[in-house]
Amino acid sequence: VAVFENDALAYETETFATEEFVHLAAAQRDTVRRVLVLGGAAQGLVAQALRLGRVTVDAVELDRAMVALVTPRLPAAERAALADPRVRLVFADPRRFLARPGRYDLVLSGLPEPASGRTNRFYTREFFAACATRLERGGVLALRLRGAENLWTPAVARRAAGVHRALREVFPAVVVLPGATNLLLASMAPLPDGPDGPAARLATRLPRARIATPAYARYLYTNDRFAETARRLAAHPARANRDARPACYQATMVLWLSRLLPRLAALDLPDVAARDLVRAPAAWAGAAALLAGLALARRRTLARRVLYAGVAGFAGMLVEAVLLLHYQTRAGVLYQDLGVLLMAFMAGLALGAWGFERAGRRGGRLVPAGLAALAAATALLVHLGAGGGLPVVALLLVATGALVAGAFARAVRAGAAAGDEVTGPVYAADVAGGCLASLVAGLVAIPMLGLPATALLAAALGVAALLLT
Repeated sequence: VAVFENDALAYETETFATEEFVHLAAAQRDTVRRVLVLGGAAQGLVAQALRLGRVTVDAVELDRAMVALVTPRLPAAERAALADPRVRLVFADPRRFLARPGRYDLVLSGLPEPASGRTNRFYTREFFAACATRLERGGVLALRLRGAENLWTPAVARRAAGVHRALREVFPAVVVLPGATNLLLASMAPLPDGPDGPAARLATRLPRARIATPAYARYLYTNDRFAETARRLAAHPARANRDARPACYQATMVLWLSRLLPRLAALDLPDVAARDLVRAPAAWAGAAALLAGLALARRRTLARRVLYAGVAGFAGMLVEAVLLLHYQTRAGVLYQDLGVLLMAFMAGLALGAWGFERAGRRGGRLVPAGLAALAAATALLVHLGAGGGLPVVALLLVATGALVAGAFARAVRAGAAAGDEVTGPVYAADVAGGCLASLVAGLVAIPMLGLPATALLAAALGVAALLLT
């Protein structure tokens, strides 16, 4: 059964991959009694886990509707596995489930690849730390990441290295078994770096294996790719994938786009830290050019008002993007609450347009100063991992919308006072600034600089907008 999600192939059932994944991971330990399966229950991971013998399995699925759709179409053996009394099927966010009590010998993460902010949160240092707290002494965490057997493009290497480094920051022992899909194994205890132990366990536990045979285990550990992959990942400069810096979804996006535009396969995006920008001459040159442009715009009335609204719209959208992704990372689900969050932003627009239009001359400076302060506060909250609940994020979005609308209202009011009709250009600048910021935030700033640094960029733009008041 081929399952598509958002018109993209999510997975196929009844493949060799499930046997390979489950049993190579279980072969790292002498005994496996309790197994946690995070996603992939309908792919066959639960049925394979039951082949380990006297085990109990907790299977956590996020999408109840998807499981209900796929289960009746599975073979009888797969359906029987999901109904087995040794299996507990739970519908919950995997990260929230990890906050519950309980320990496991083996945690299998069969969650979707990090293609978005929603799924990237299952490949971060924080997620791996949560998994570590649920492992028994010597327990093993296993996950898969699509790669390439012989040719690692820059995006493949950067994504794998970011996930690998995040694992290494939590677990002292990390082993990668390479292939078209890489199998990453992590544990607080030493893991085998040769085939003898895993091959012997496979021979005992799985005498009728289709692919997870002792010979296959020896091939994986002794093939030259094993040492080469370890060397390549250790040498790669990519920083760890984290909640506050979700770099992997950008690399996944490049991988997908390269199927349509093959030249993108050679695109090697730099791994930039915020501190690197402070030291970069190009960043200082860009900031100087921006300040010079703002200073020149002060001399032209229309340009000053248009740029004022555009900068405010740009900075406001940066803050909004940071808040939405921060909420998704902390809460687990964004889309079911998106209406409430966008309503909060729109309510802020209405309040800001009404309030700041009546604020008189004081409103001109209050808007960019308030936007800078709000963005700085957002950066601090994200850095501390706080303020991710719905009420706090909604309130911050109300404030963001109010300040963006305040800039628009102030620019239009100033033009009307001078006898100029500026509503059209100012509105165009506001929308263009927000559109450009959504692209910059989602594709560049957030995955490369991180959420706090992106919010600080918005704060800097708020300070710069003071030159235009």
